[in-house]
Amino acid sequence: MKIAIVEDDINMRKSLEMALKDYAEFDVTTFKNAPEALKKLDSSYALIVTDINMPKMDGIEFIKALAFPCEIIIMTGNATLGRAVESMRLGVKDFLTKPF
Repeated sequence: MKIAIVEDDINMRKSLEMALKDYAEFDVTTFKNAPEALKKLDSSYALIVTDINMPKMDGIEFIKALAFPCEIIIMTGNATLGRAVESMRLGVKDFLTKPF
């Protein structure tokens, strides 16, 4: 399964990458921001794990800009009910609060 991690915080990005790479069935690619991810992502990715609060483009804008359907998990350190509801309306599978 191809998984993309879109996270601007290098420590969180690397931690998630290391944890997921322990599983042979996961092919993990990381991106430090949403515009970079949009240039390289394609429909071969089954799951995207993204932060909401990122510079250049936030996670909600990123999800709206995706050109293909896939499973999405959003994570944030600044959860609000409004952002969670908006995410779920966009089809996000889960909304995680950091730290987790």
